[in-house]
Amino acid sequence: MGVIADGFGSATDGNKTAEIDATGVADGAISDGDRSIVAGLLHGPDGIPAFCSVVQDAWNAGLADANINGFEPGGLTAEGIAASSATNDPYDSSLNAGLVYESVDRGGINAYAIMINVSSGSAFVISGTHIDDYSTVPQHYRTDDPLHYRLPSLASGDVTQAHMLDNHRGIKYTGPLSLTEWDTGAVSDITSNSPPPMGSNPFPIAVTLSADAISAPYFTETAVNGGTEIVATFPMRKFGIFNSKILSNQIDETIAACDGELNDGIDDGATVTITGNGSGTVQDYPNIAGTYCDNAGFLSSTPDVQVSLYYYDYEERESSLDIRTGDWGVTPIDNPIIYALEQAVNVIKVHRSDDTSASVLGTPISNVFHWQLDDGFEAGWVQIKMDGYAYNTDTRIARLTETVGGINTDGAGYWSGAPIIGFAVMAADVGPAQVGETIDLIRFVNRNTPSSQDN
Repeated sequence: MGVIADGFGSATDGNKTAEIDATGVADGAISDGDRSIVAGLLHGPDGIPAFCSVVQDAWNAGLADANINGFEPGGLTAEGIAASSATNDPYDSSLNAGLVYESVDRGGINAYAIMINVSSGSAFVISGTHIDDYSTVPQHYRTDDPLHYRLPSLASGDVTQAHMLDNHRGIKYTGPLSLTEWDTGAVSDITSNSPPPMGSNPFPIAVTLSADAISAPYFTETAVNGGTEIVATFPMRKFGIFNSKILSNQIDETIAACDGELNDGIDDGATVTITGNGSGTVQDYPNIAGTYCDNAGFLSSTPDVQVSLYYYDYEERESSLDIRTGDWGVTPIDNPIIYALEQAVNVIKVHRSDDTSASVLGTPISNVFHWQLDDGFEAGWVQIKMDGYAYNTDTRIARLTETVGGINTDGAGYWSGAPIIGFAVMAADVGPAQVGETIDLIRFVNRNTPSSQDN
């Protein structure tokens, strides 16, 4: 997750070592009474770290602007991204503390989860989605800090560059993407009296996660009680990206609008003080004369994310989903039938035509989108298409951006699709037991040869 200054090696650490200093003010030099964090982390003959207390002390030391042992919780810049010192010296800024940035061999975090059905014994392994170059700045936020407990977030990284690879793994598009007008994740938070900071840099992550369509296999064979469910999540909804709303700086027309105009190229965010739970100073918030303006937010717009649903068998027979009423979080829109997946997490259950397929994940029936197949379809492929989502031309995206005209205006690429990640799970009964498997979604992204619309 980070590179710890160890006084030598490849990290640019100025020959300093991460430490808990006996004097209470760390300087990166190990003196009498100091405790080396590096030495504390190394495993001893018994196979456990020498003294884990150095990590606990480093994590808990200090409050904002209170440098204890060289550490204090992180913050955000005035533009709403991770704060940084001007150098890589681990003690040039207490936000950096004993951590340094290394462009290669900097480690990382790789995550997975295992869901176990304790009644049947089946297990499903889900791989995490791993993103490179999200941030060059250490982000240390205390989880008990009522103001910054939602940081780091998918919008607090300091890297504004995004890359799109083509079909040959060369760079098709690359370029800086706009910050949001102000911290849109904060203004969309449900805690209206004290919106916690969420960051103003969601677009690099959003375009990285975006796809024009996703596809997955399905298996519902009657003889073995086959079942398939698809989990489709939209992790960038809280930042206002394709969340069925449009940004406004005057959600109540009877009250004065927040300062500035949307999408005019001028930084309208300000450093303001909010009150309530987690009261304190926050950065890049809507304001009126330096005071937090709670008349900013999102108005209802076009339902999102709109999708069309198709499925195929292995003989390439094709069909599409018919209207089915009573589904939670799913709205049929028009003909041909377009559905709006309106939740951050959508569980889609693929049913046989007789509607007898067993549940795989055990999600309450009212929280599931039911996808019933035509007669004769028991195995094959399903596809969820999200047509018409273009970051460069969508009015909702343009209103989010600080840059005039939308996500980028320097010809750095045409970005399409909606941010979506997830997986499919399949299960069947074999003898007295249930067996299952997790399948990664196939993603269709804008990797073709550039067309005229790219320019």
